Parts: sequence; C-alpha cells; structure tokens
Amino acid sequence: MNLESHEYDLKRLASFRLGKTLFAIDIHGIHEVLTLPKVRPVPGAPAYMKGIFNLRGQIIPLIDFRLLMGLPDLSTSFERVIIHTVRGHHIGFIVDEMSRVLQVNKHSILPPPPVLLQGLDPHSLRGVYVLEKDENLILLDLEHLLSKKAAAKIAQTANQS
Repeated sequence: MNLESHEYDLKRLASFRLGKTLFAIDIHGIHEVLTLPKVRPVPGAPAYMKGIFNLRGQIIPLIDFRLLMGLPDLSTSFERVIIHTVRGHHIGFIVDEMSRVLQVNKHSILPPPPVLLQGLDPHSLRGVYVLEKDENLILLDLEHLLSKKAAAKIAQTANQS
C-alpha cells in the first residue's frame, strides 16, 4: 500500500461529550466552535431547538444535542456550540464539552451494536471507535440524524423569526 492510498483510509473526527458519553462527527462539515451565545427563543419550534442567534449577520438555529438524542436537559459550564452544515443549512449544536480532534483509520471503526440503534435512524450512527483507556467513541452522521424535513423546518423556523 502506498502513502497516498493510506491517506484516504484516514478520517478526521471532532469529539465531544454529552454527559459521560463520548461522541464524534466528521470534521469536514464543521465551520467553527463557539461558547454559548445569547439565544432568542422561537415560539412553536421543536423542543430540541433552543432558539436562534446572530453570527456575524447570519441567523443560526440552535439545537440542544442532549434533547435531540433523548437525554435529559442539563447545562454545564463547559458547553460549546458546534456550527455545522446539515443538508445545506448552518445549524448550531449545543454539546456539553468539546474533547479533541482525532485522526483515525476508517478500517478501525466498528459497526454500531444493535442496542445503540434503538429509537434512532440506523444510518445516523456510523460506528464505534475504541480509544485507549477502554473508552468508546460513538460516530454520528448529522445528515441522517436530522432528517431532510427536520433540517428544512429548523432553517425555515429560524428564518421566520
């Protein structure tokens, strides 16, 4: 295997925590990571949508990743917002804490166990990567986690405010 083909086997991931669980998303859709901005609630928005905020003249809808994943609402002092493009829309996702950026071999990513798939679109979980220290990293696909319809509705709700 030459060096060029080996580079195609590598995947860059941004990892973050929701509670004690470590998740990761592909770094390519991330525009930036921010501290939690001042948020304006939007009446009639889905429960997981915390509201909207202005980022350099662009209105960004803000999703609470905990609520989207069915976890209890809990604020921490380490909260960050990941600005990510989902289905052509810039959306902010609140996470409990950013961890680090990793470069992993795609072939080291294991398929997700069926118990993780309960209640989620099976395509929204890309797999599990085992870190040193016996900690697992659950890889998410935001394009599938938020359906096309949900992403469009979130963007539409934000633009109407």
